[in-house]
Amino acid sequence: NRKPLSSVLASMDPEGLVHIRMNQGFTETSGADFKREIERIKSENGNNIKGYILDLRQNRGGVLDESLRILSAVAPDNSILLNVRERNPKGTPPYLDFEYRLTADSIIKVAKGTTGPAIGASIPRLPKGLIDKPISALVDGFSASASEIVASAFKDWNIPIYGNKTFGKGTVQTFYRDKNFKVTTAQ
Repeated sequence: NRKPLSSVLASMDPEGLVHIRMNQGFTETSGADFKREIERIKSENGNNIKGYILDLRQNRGGVLDESLRILSAVAPDNSILLNVRERNPKGTPPYLDFEYRLTADSIIKVAKGTTGPAIGASIPRLPKGLIDKPISALVDGFSASASEIVASAFKDWNIPIYGNKTFGKGTVQTFYRDKNFKVTTAQ
């Protein structure tokens, strides 16, 4: 029985910077993996941590909810994590605008410009204060989809981003497991 690889790996350099590598893109366990790695690094290094670098290079995206969970560790309460425009299944109007908003204990999807009610299931957030030092991000031309969403939120919150222009996908796809195909459902 092999243990699956963690989607997040963290290490600290001699200067006290914690390098957080999103190893496989955003998987269904990335939020939990991120929390576990940060807690491990904190327990091993305590007050020696000076800051964090989230490495999104070569990260082709993945599970949207998990990228939002990681953002919840950085964002202030009531932040808008993401604005999306989705196709309206009823057809009129052709598109609907939504926000993913951070609350004290979860991430909710609401109609744009409102505070609720929540649409669909809420997403559990990561603990407040998990990231308690300055953070920045690294991106490159292979950073796409969910990693671009994280980088875009960082930019909106004036968190430094370093590297090259990202892939530029900017879409959300829904994977239908039972039919084994993806459909672009939002931008």
